[in-house]
Amino acid sequence: MNTLIQTHQRILKLSQVMIGLLWIYQGLFPKLIFKVEDEQYFWQYMGLASEYIFWIISLSGIAEISFGFMFLFSVHDKFHRTLVLSGFFFLKIASTFLNSSFFPKPIKRRIAI
Repeated sequence: MNTLIQTHQRILKLSQVMIGLLWIYQGLFPKLIFKVEDEQYFWQYMGLASEYIFWIISLSGIAEISFGFMFLFSVHDKFHRTLVLSGFFFLKIASTFLNSSFFPKPIKRRIAI
């Protein structure tokens, strides 16, 4: 029974590390280093002035990186679950008001759940 609990904890820790690294990657490469055009199109569609788009993309990249570090270096607790669930709630609201072609298919599937 003890090894089952240890195995479960290792799986949870690995999942936490993978999610944290994914958030850091998504904030670093498409937003801060390469400035992917899809990000720019999204904010243009939102009606944001073009001189602010660069700063908004950079700020969202920094926010994603900091969220990833929170996953890496803190305990996965109720705060993180609440933060993730509220993020999906806001994605649901955004998908209601925006053209859903901007959202990738995994987000559409999660919103449907």
